[in-house]
This record gives sequence, structure tokens and C-alpha cells, in this order.
Amino acid sequence: MKEIAKTESLADTYKINKALKLNTLNEGEPTDNVLVHGVDNEVKSIPRSEFGGGKPDTLQEVVTQSTIANGANYAKAELIDSTLSRSSGLLLTAFNSTNEALLGTTTGIYNTKNGSVNGEIYLSKLNKSTGAETRLEFADPTANGTAVWSLPAKEKGAYVLAATSDLDAKANITSLTPGRIPFTSSSNTLSDSSKLLWDDASSKLEINGYRPTLSFREPLNKYGWDITNGSLGSGTLLIRSKEGKRMLLIENPDSPTSVTQPKLAIGNFTGSIPVEAQLYVYGGHSGANIDARGSEIADQANIDLEGSDWETYPSSLGFSYYGVKYSHGGTILGYDKVNTGIIRWGGNAQPIITSLNEKPIIFGVNDIEIFNVNSLGLEYKSDFSLLNASNPRWLVDKEYVDNKFQTKAAYKLYVALLTQTGTNAPVATVLENTLGNTIVWSRSSAGVYHGTLAGTFIVGKTTMSASVTTSGSSVASGTTLNIAAISTQKTDTLVSTDGQLVNSMVEIRVYS
Repeated sequence: MKEIAKTESLADTYKINKALKLNTLNEGEPTDNVLVHGVDNEVKSIPRSEFGGGKPDTLQEVVTQSTIANGANYAKAELIDSTLSRSSGLLLTAFNSTNEALLGTTTGIYNTKNGSVNGEIYLSKLNKSTGAETRLEFADPTANGTAVWSLPAKEKGAYVLAATSDLDAKANITSLTPGRIPFTSSSNTLSDSSKLLWDDASSKLEINGYRPTLSFREPLNKYGWDITNGSLGSGTLLIRSKEGKRMLLIENPDSPTSVTQPKLAIGNFTGSIPVEAQLYVYGGHSGANIDARGSEIADQANIDLEGSDWETYPSSLGFSYYGVKYSHGGTILGYDKVNTGIIRWGGNAQPIITSLNEKPIIFGVNDIEIFNVNSLGLEYKSDFSLLNASNPRWLVDKEYVDNKFQTKAAYKLYVALLTQTGTNAPVATVLENTLGNTIVWSRSSAGVYHGTLAGTFIVGKTTMSASVTTSGSSVASGTTLNIAAISTQKTDTLVSTDGQLVNSMVEIRVYS
């Protein structure tokens, strides 16, 4: 290293033309001065106190001191004190590079906690030359909690916030009511409506997409409605409870021509609505209940089951109840309708009450069985009480009783009174006939008459007797398998003669 020449004068200066390298530096004291390199290339000593008393300055201290450095364009941050028009704020001011004069605008962030607008924070941009100002204000919160306002993410571009006056300039708004959604009644015109309308022509709100769903949710208890459009025009309406369980489900078929019909289900059930059901009510542990009630004015409830041609042929099965306030008159089987329940068949409907198993159909009053219908007939209790359950009585057909309990006759009997005039067939007044069919009487010749009943008069098991009431006459009788014959004669001539039967008795017995 080249040795530095010394001079005697204190005003002389040592010049070092090469880089100065110090291998060892001792730690200084807080009171030591600081060596700096000046713009004239001289090394100078500056007291450390010039740098803030030996500790970093806070932003408050830096801004309050308002120290300004020379140079190119720069910005100045300074606090606004109470002597200015706004208090407790931060003023950001732009200067130019030539004379440090304020530029045309000043941007300020003011907290006017103690200012003229109490409790507000706002951003302000002021034109110093004209006094014009644009301000974004944040009002003092009046509710508990935190309200967050978010600007949505957008693609790259310039976006402008519009005021209501800007909207008024673009559209003619007429008679808008809070809580309603406006629609475009004509070009650049918004009108008020209680409906969701995008325009007059379609009058509809469209949600497009694959199986779109419109959901309504109540955030506190999570009750919800879901409207879903499926494939081929099918869709569902689902209402859920706050536990997320379904309460009401309406299903629409795939298309108007589908064999599947619309379905309505009430209750929280698992799986799908049964295929065979269109109205499905599931009550769970509480049981399923369907109530039909009329108003206090009508006080009448009806459930009607009808065929597809009811308008033309009104046949139906109905259930009706007429309450104590029913006042439209009318009777059923002579009974007043008031406070009356009825099961009715209308039109040409065939009433049928049947059991599709071996179980009886039981009828009772006040929990007491009066009678039941079972495979043996109609069984009733002789004293109509539960105490007589072991002693039933039966209502059965009389013929069944006759054939079951009466002594069976040993023969079939035919008894009649015969009257014959001129050449006519005898006329029979039948007094008893158990043959099973009617004997047909005819005139074979003068005084000879036949009673025909094919296959009835069994040979060897049939007897026949006849009598005449006319004086001077006699009668003879006999049977073949198919015919019972009678012959009348004059006793003096023994010639067969008509007109001798006048209420004359004939009896035929066919033994088994």
C-alpha cells in the first residue's frame, strides 16, 4: 500500500484515490457521531441525534415532522390537525418536481370520529383548484356483528359503479314498490309487478341448465323448498323440515304421454313413492291421518271415488259427513242429515261389501259387536252384548232352514181342482205342487184329458186319484212316465163325455 503524505496545515486535506478497506471496526457508542459521504466526495461527521436521537422514527413522527426531500416527483403524507376543515385524518398529497406546488388533486383518508360527520370513515378525492370532491363514505355501524361488502371477481377490464341516477337515465322507471321485482314493459322502461316477469311477451323467469333446481332456504332453521326440472319434462317439488327430512313431495311424470301419473306424498318416508300410489300419506310413528273438513258455513266434508266417465255416467262411491251446523236441509232414508255420516253409492254403481279372506265383517255400536257376516251367514248376539259371545244366533234363508231342519216328505205331491167346459182343455186351480214343475193340461178327445210333465210320473212309484161332482158321471185316472190321464163318462151310457169336471179334485203322488 502506498504511504499517505502528511501536511502540517489543519486546513489541508488527505486524499485517498483508491478503495478504502477496513479489516477491523470497533463497536461504537450511542453518543458517537456518524461519518457520511457528502456530494462533494468529502467524509463528514454528523451527530447521531440528527437521525432521531438514536432510535427509529414512527410513521406518526415522520409524518408530523413533514420532512421533505428534494428530487423528482414525490408524494407527501401528512396528518390533518383540528385546525383544518377535517380532523383526525390522513392526507395524501401529490407534488410536482419544479416548485413543490400541489397538483390538481388531493386524495384523503379521513376518520372523522371527532369531526363534523360523527363516526364516519370515508375516502375522498378533492380537486384543489375547483373545490369539487368525490367521496366514498362508510357509515357508523348501527347493528351488532360485522357486515362485509364484497366486490365480485371479474375478468380483466374496466368496470364502473353506477348510481341510481345513471339507471334513471337509461330506463324509465314507473311506480316501483319495495319488495317486488320490476319487469320490462317496453324498451328502456321498467314497470312494477307482483310477478316474476322478464318481458310482456313471455311472462316467465327461466333457469336454464341440466336438471336445474330452484332452492329456497331459511338460514335460521334450515326449512327449505326445492323445485327441480328433470329429463323429458319431469320434475319434483320437495319441501324439507329443519332436520332435512322431507315433508311434502310432488313428482311429475316424464312426459304428458307417460303411463306414470303425477304423485303426491306426505310424510317423511324412505325410498320412492310406491308405483301403485298417486296419493301417499306416511305417518311414521304417529300414524297416518287424512282429515277432510268443511267450513263453519258449509259444515260438510265429502270424499268421492269416481270413474273416468263420471260427467256422462255419474257412478261413484262417496263418503260424506254433515256437521252439527249443516243447514242446507235434506234427509237420508228419512233421517236428517245434520250430524250424520254416510257411505253412498251413486249412479249405476253396484254396491258390494266383501271380505277377501276368511275373516268376518263385523258390525257394532259403542265397542259392542251387534252382528257379523261370515261364510256361514249373518251371525248376531241374542242379547246384543259381549256377555253372550259364546251363544251366537244366526239369520239364514228359510229354504235352507226347511231343507236342513224339517222332516223330509216321503213323496212329491200335486193337488188341484179341475174344471172343463165344451171342447176346451181343463183349467187347473193348483192347491199344492212339490213336483218341481207345472203340469200342462190338454183335451185329447171327448171326455179324455191329459196332464203332461215329461219324466215325472215314475212307473211303480206314482199314484193318482180323481173325483167328479156332477150327478150321473164317473171318472177314471192313470199315469204313464210322461202323462197323467183322466176320463169322464155318463154312468147310464158309459160314453166319454165333456163337461163333467167342475172343481173336481185330482191328486198325484210321486214317491222317492
